[in-house]
Amino acid sequence: TSQQSGMDNVRNVVGCPLAGLAHDEAIDTRPLAARLQQAVVRRDFSNLPRKFNISLTGCTQDCAHAQTHDLSFTTAERRTGDTSDAGFNVWVGGALGGQHPMLAEPLDAFVTPRDVVRLSIAVLEVFRDHGLREKRQEARLKWLLKDWGIERFRAAVAERFGGDLLRAGESCVVTHGGDHIGVEAQRQTGLHTVGLLVPVGRITATQIAGLADLADRYGSGEVRLTVQQNVLLPGVAADDLDELLAAPLLRELSPQPSAFLRGLVSCTGNDYCHFSLIDTKGEALRLARALDERYEVDEPVRIQMSGCPHACGQHRMGDIGLQGDRVRLDGVVRDAAHVFAGGQIGLGARLAQPVASGVPVEDLPTLVARQIEALRGPGGLRLRVVIPTAGSAPAPVR
Repeated sequence: TSQQSGMDNVRNVVGCPLAGLAHDEAIDTRPLAARLQQAVVRRDFSNLPRKFNISLTGCTQDCAHAQTHDLSFTTAERRTGDTSDAGFNVWVGGALGGQHPMLAEPLDAFVTPRDVVRLSIAVLEVFRDHGLREKRQEARLKWLLKDWGIERFRAAVAERFGGDLLRAGESCVVTHGGDHIGVEAQRQTGLHTVGLLVPVGRITATQIAGLADLADRYGSGEVRLTVQQNVLLPGVAADDLDELLAAPLLRELSPQPSAFLRGLVSCTGNDYCHFSLIDTKGEALRLARALDERYEVDEPVRIQMSGCPHACGQHRMGDIGLQGDRVRLDGVVRDAAHVFAGGQIGLGARLAQPVASGVPVEDLPTLVARQIEALRGPGGLRLRVVIPTAGSAPAPVR
């Protein structure tokens, strides 16, 4: 919705892009997300201390990145004797922008689907009434949690909720950060979803029209979007897969991208954001393609790039994180980036830590490669063997 989707209020609810389709889905969250979105668009939530992000997923892949939001619900199960209830565990306080990024922490609470809206309202009321407003840079929910501690906050939420909160259930999440790229069988027999990579989320009008045509011709007429800036075409019959995968557009928006492109995320960049110091999308693509030319890896590398400290590219969550900068070298101002390494989501989650500052963008491939090697150990990053064609000079590999 475009209602109250900016300023100091609740932003649009984020969910799993395969809701209602995933073969391993515990709860279809689409109706619940719609109810939640309607419930939070109200006048008394239009002037919160700061903006507020919510995610709600019923899949097992944590594809909405629960630990990066102010309030998140991830699929869980709670057993009582011989019975069990499907529902959600609750996370609070994630926010990655500014000088003090923080990951969401467990509220140690379990809710059934019918109580998701009620708990969300309780959390928002506590934040509205007690959130810090003195300094705008210290007004997100994470700062209230830092001031109060999780137990005091949980008690305040329980009071607004109108009863004791159940303790967290057993998590049903089995992987973290799933991207749904490639061909994935749906729960509907004989149907598949084809996930396509949109490099750094930059797409043309011609490509959009082409996607619409493919969705009508081979799928359900629907196109879904992911938090990693990619697109999904659901409802593709098994007999149509080969023809769809051979479509010329899929050479541009690939279901089988390279390992460096697959994990690449970038903020808007200075094309459309005056905060961004550099062209993050262009530089991220140049970096990934340079790495593709020189190196091979077995698993995708999560490279995430932001143009400024606001961290819209969530650079502190990447294996490699990059924050745009401008540096003066030999009297010339050049595009550069601060480099972070070691970010991880899910179990053992941690923020990427700074390893270098003010690195000119042309030097990033070599530096990033060294950091990947350090993170993955021997064999984790291999030089690509380039066999020159007859009469040509060997391609340099640095």
